[in-house]
Amino acid sequence: ATYYCARSITTGIVNWGKGTTVTVSSALPSAPNL
Repeated sequence: ATYYCARSITTGIVNWGKGTTVTVSSALPSAPNL
């Protein structure tokens, strides 16, 4: 999985470079709808 800025995947919270914080419940987060 390739993301722009995903460091906190282990915590379940992915911080995107857009400044949008998405919370994922699965191991692999899904890309947000742009």
